[in-house]
Amino acid sequence: GVVNTIAFKANYDNGLPFNVVSVIKKQETGEVMMPLTVLHDGMGKFDLDIRPGDKYYAEWVDNTGNKQQTWLPVAKTTGVSLKLTVQKNKLFYNVINKTGNDSLHVLMYMYQRVFYKSNLKTNAAESFTGVVPITDLPTGIMQVTVFDANWQPVAERVAFINNNNFTINA
Repeated sequence: GVVNTIAFKANYDNGLPFNVVSVIKKQETGEVMMPLTVLHDGMGKFDLDIRPGDKYYAEWVDNTGNKQQTWLPVAKTTGVSLKLTVQKNKLFYNVINKTGNDSLHVLMYMYQRVFYKSNLKTNAAESFTGVVPITDLPTGIMQVTVFDANWQPVAERVAFINNNNFTINA
């Protein structure tokens, strides 16, 4: 019952990228939910509102012209959905809590150093969006982890922060 962003990568057996032409279909009806589009080197992403109990698959044509199917993972009824968006000088994080507990902890860190920590009280299935300024951060990979009330990790994402502070005037 939550819109999820799903990433994919298509490649040949030798590891080279495959420019796949595909659609996502619903198992029960065979209905085409959406086309899959490769953005770069066989990789892409799509958003899908996955319903518990429904099953989906990607139908694609391989390089020999044969139709293939790849099944998407079955949706879970409990858990946490975490989505990151970097826009201008801010990082937006969106959390949807379906753990059955209203308490979550969010930690953001780079280079083994925590730079943001927040304790959230969220109602079940209610979306929470937080904003974090990133102008003072170094350029690099930032990791965001959401923990449940017992400090067990339940969701994690990474984002590339590019503040152009990695160059040296030689």
